[in-house]
Amino acid sequence: MKRTETAAFREKDEFIVDLLTVLNELSIDSLLNGVSVKCCNMINASYCIAGLTNDEGGFERVAVYGFTANELARMKLSPVHPVVIRDLASETPLNLTSKKEIAALTAFFPEKFPRIYSLLYLPLTVDGAKRGAMILMNKIGGGSFSDSDLRLMRLAERIVVTGMRSVTSYEKVAAREEEMTHRYDNLALLNELSKISTSRRDDLESLVDTTMDTIMTTLDIDVGEYFYQDAESGNYKLLYKRGHKLSRSILGLTEVTPGQGLVGEAIAKKTPYVLKADELDVVNGSKATQVRLNYVIILPLLTPDTVIGAICLGTRLLTDPPTMDERFLTSVGSYFSLLIQEFLLLRERNQTAILEERNRIGMDLHDGVIQSIFGVGLSLEHVRITVKDDPEAASERIQEAIQALNATIRDIRSYIMNLKPARLTNENLIQSMRRLANDFYSNTFVPTEFKSEIEDIDRLSPEHVNVFYMVCKETLANIAKHAHAQRVAVRFYENEHDYVLTIKDDGVGFDDRAGRKPTSNGITNMTQRAKSLNGMLLVQSQPNQGTTLSARIPK
Repeated sequence: MKRTETAAFREKDEFIVDLLTVLNELSIDSLLNGVSVKCCNMINASYCIAGLTNDEGGFERVAVYGFTANELARMKLSPVHPVVIRDLASETPLNLTSKKEIAALTAFFPEKFPRIYSLLYLPLTVDGAKRGAMILMNKIGGGSFSDSDLRLMRLAERIVVTGMRSVTSYEKVAAREEEMTHRYDNLALLNELSKISTSRRDDLESLVDTTMDTIMTTLDIDVGEYFYQDAESGNYKLLYKRGHKLSRSILGLTEVTPGQGLVGEAIAKKTPYVLKADELDVVNGSKATQVRLNYVIILPLLTPDTVIGAICLGTRLLTDPPTMDERFLTSVGSYFSLLIQEFLLLRERNQTAILEERNRIGMDLHDGVIQSIFGVGLSLEHVRITVKDDPEAASERIQEAIQALNATIRDIRSYIMNLKPARLTNENLIQSMRRLANDFYSNTFVPTEFKSEIEDIDRLSPEHVNVFYMVCKETLANIAKHAHAQRVAVRFYENEHDYVLTIKDDGVGFDDRAGRKPTSNGITNMTQRAKSLNGMLLVQSQPNQGTTLSARIPK
C-alpha cells in the first residue's frame, strides 16, 4: 500500500514537473494544446476541450484532444466551429457523474457528439474573471473521475492560469513589436519615395516605373497599375501596368470617370481603398477582377485642388494586406502625386526654356543675319547704279559686300552649329532621342514608348549620331502631322552588323504595295542621310494598320 502511494506521489510530481514545461510556450494555442495532452494522459481521460471564451460564450481559441478524424468530421468540431458553453453558469470546478448533470451540460455540444458518461469541468479564471474552461470527458476503462483526479486538474488549472498570464503579456509585447515593425516599414517606404529624383528622368513612364517598383517591392505586391488624368477629357486612363499581361486593367477598365468602378469611386471620394477578395466579387454587376487577387489597394493621387491620377495594387499571394491605416496610404499617394507634379513642372520649365531659346535665335537671325544680308543687298544695289560712273568706288563696294557676306556666312554657320547639335552637346544620343519622344508626347498627348538596348553609346561616330537624331526628329514630326496615331513606339538597338532605329505608329498608314508613298521631302532627306553612311531606310505600311520606319546603318 505504501509503495502504491509512493508511486502515486512520484507520478504526481512527474506530472507537475512535466506540466510546468508548458510555461515556456509563447502562444495561447500552444499552451492549451500542451495542457490538453498532458492532463488527458495523467487522469486517463478520453477527450479534452480547452479554450478561451468569447463574448458569445463560445471558445474563440480552442484545443481539442482525443477525438478521431472521423469523429471531428462527423460532428464538425474544430477550432473554427467550437463547442458552445454559454449556458454553463458554474464558476467552480465540477466533477459530474450523474446522467442528469451531464445531459444538462452536453445539451450545448454539437450533434453526434460522443456519449459522455463522466466529466470534469474546470473554469480558467484570471484575476477574478472567467477567461475560459477545460472539459475532460470519459474516464478510460469506464467509471467516474475521482476526487484525486479533480485535485490534480485544479492544480493543472492554476498552472495554466499562470501560463496564460505570461503568454498574454508576451503576446501583447509581440503585438506591440509587430506594430512598431509595420510602422518602421511604412516610414522606410516613405523615405525611399522621398529619395526618388525627378531631375534625371527623361520620361514619365520611367518615373512611374521606378516609383511603382519601390512601392510594390516594399509592400510585397506583384500587380500594379497607374492611371493618369487626361487633360482634355478629364477621365483617367491606364498608362502603366506591371505584373499581368491582360489587355485591360485588372479591374476591367482602361479608362474611368470619377465614380465609375472601384478606381473611379476612390477618385471621386478621394479616399484609399483596401479590399479583400470577398469584397471584389461584383462591381456594377460584373466580375470585379480579370485575375483572381487576394486583395486590392487603390490610392488616389491627390493635389490640393484635384486628383491627378490613381494607382491600383494587388497580389495573388495568399497573404493578409499590409498593416496600413488610411493616413499612411494617403501619404503614399501624396508622395507619388508630388513626384508626378515635380516631373511635369520640370518638363514644362525645360519646354519653356526651349521656346525662349528659339525666340532668342529668331531674334538674333532677324536682327543679325537678315539685317546683314539686307545691308549687303543695299550695297550691291548702289554698285549697280554707280558702276558705270565710278568703277573704282564700285569695286571697293563689291569687296566690302564680299567681306560682309563672308561674315554673314560665319554667323549662319555659328547659328547652325548651335541649332543642330544643341541637344547633342549636353546630352548623348539616347538622351536626345528620349527627349524628342517626350516632347512628341507633350505636344500630341499620344502615348510614346522609347527603348534603347545600346548601352555603350560612345561607340557611335558623330556621323551616326547626327543621322539617327535627325531621322528620329523628322519621323516623329511626320507622325504628328499625318498619322493620327494613338500610340508610338521608338526602339534603338544593334545586331551583329548594324545599328537600327525603328519607329512604329498605329495611325492611318498607307498602301506601300501600291507604290504610294507619303509626299514628304523629309523621307527623301532621311533616305539620303542613311545612304551617306552606306545605310538604308525602310518604310512599311498598310491602310489603318500604322507605319513602321527602320533606319539601318552599318557599324
